[in-house]
Amino acid sequence: MSAKLEIFGVWLVDIGILVVLALSGLAVVFYLVVVRRDRTADRQAAWKHVVDAIDGSYKGSKICGTYQGKSVEVFLNDGGYEIPSYSYFLRLKTSIQGFDWNMKADVTSSTDTAKSRNIQTDDKGLKQRLNDAGAVELVDSVSTKAQLRYRADKGTLEYQMGVADSYVPTSEEFQTQLNLLTKLAELNEKLNVW
Repeated sequence: MSAKLEIFGVWLVDIGILVVLALSGLAVVFYLVVVRRDRTADRQAAWKHVVDAIDGSYKGSKICGTYQGKSVEVFLNDGGYEIPSYSYFLRLKTSIQGFDWNMKADVTSSTDTAKSRNIQTDDKGLKQRLNDAGAVELVDSVSTKAQLRYRADKGTLEYQMGVADSYVPTSEEFQTQLNLLTKLAELNEKLNVW
């Protein structure tokens, strides 16, 4: 026979259920206060070299700072719905001008990444100028997996790559990625004109 809670002659709930609910609540609080805080501290320690490289700070889940006078954001994004699918983003603020463009590997073509990377833009002249300036080779020298994107409406260059949720770029990788975006920003300012 189980004990029940009675108030004003009405049996409200079995006491055992209240105990289970209370213990469940304590488990949730423990997770939020202890486990999650430890994970956040571990993640911040792993990303410290990135924060330092851009003299940055955390704003929510993003690391924000500057590099060579330009604003920078770094973050991981879970774009998966039922199965996690993480992307790493490095975003550099640059001038607002010209046309949008992006550059990604075309997996349906050749296995030679230099031949399969493709610049997509509505301005055919810009595509030719970026190709002639060696933008594709510049990106391929850093990563054959990353997608690059310039957003004219926001004046941002984005470096995006699919990664595991534990991904953290090494100091050298991060510096190389920053230098790539800086060089692409310079090319964009020269070549992406009306």
